[in-house]
Amino acid sequence: MILVLSAVAVIAVVVASVLYVELPRPSSSGPLTLTSSTTHQVLGGNQSYPGFFSLAIANLKQGQTYEVKVAASGGAVGANFCVLSDGSYDTWANAYYSTKNPGLTFPWNQCVTSSGQTLEATMTFNVPSSGTWDIVAINNNPNVVTVTYSPAF
Repeated sequence: MILVLSAVAVIAVVVASVLYVELPRPSSSGPLTLTSSTTHQVLGGNQSYPGFFSLAIANLKQGQTYEVKVAASGGAVGANFCVLSDGSYDTWANAYYSTKNPGLTFPWNQCVTSSGQTLEATMTFNVPSSGTWDIVAINNNPNVVTVTYSPAF
């Protein structure tokens, strides 16, 4: 019984750290983008134990170009952003609480694009396979930051 409750608690934490968005729309410049903005707070952390959040975008098609504006406010140095397959993000996020220094194991080498630490950027990317892809925000700052994902037009 305790094992089942623990598993439910871990799943709830991971689900709470992902927001799913459906079907982007064309921007005026050609690439597909979001239809509206969404904002989420990301807890503070450090390099070993960062705060994190993922905007999952379903039904992305291989070979199509996508653009999404990202911004981080509330922290002087912003956040790191990465476009990562949903499976790779889920594997990392599910292991976060059972891994020592999970921030050091984040799969940066699997990002199709990343921003580095920034207050604002436009993420332009092509996914190598169709499916759900995540735009992950990683907060290495001790302060809570607010991340905003917006249409790129």
